[in-house]
Amino acid sequence: MTCHPILGSDQAVVSENNTEEIDTQNSDDAAVTDSESQNRKAVVIVVEGMTCEGCASQLDVALKRIKVVISAKGSYPDKNVTVVYNPKAVTIERIRRGIHDAGYDPK
Repeated sequence: MTCHPILGSDQAVVSENNTEEIDTQNSDDAAVTDSESQNRKAVVIVVEGMTCEGCASQLDVALKRIKVVISAKGSYPDKNVTVVYNPKAVTIERIRRGIHDAGYDPK
């Protein structure tokens, strides 16, 4: 896989099982109504195999191709990806498969 450097990264805390769900109701990036927040969940998944910020960017693009993924932000320094998705329309296992299909190893 060819890596292309990009700028910026987010940091996230990951639980002992390498997956953390995040409350998106109080997200700073967008105003979310109660009905919208019920259709949004965030999860942080540890990812092995990223070697640079370009890998994190490629992972973002690959996950955003899953139609019900609202956003994805990979972090090379933290070796994880934060994914906001509709839990009524996709499972975490499908998201993990998308990570695998992109050439990385979800933990």
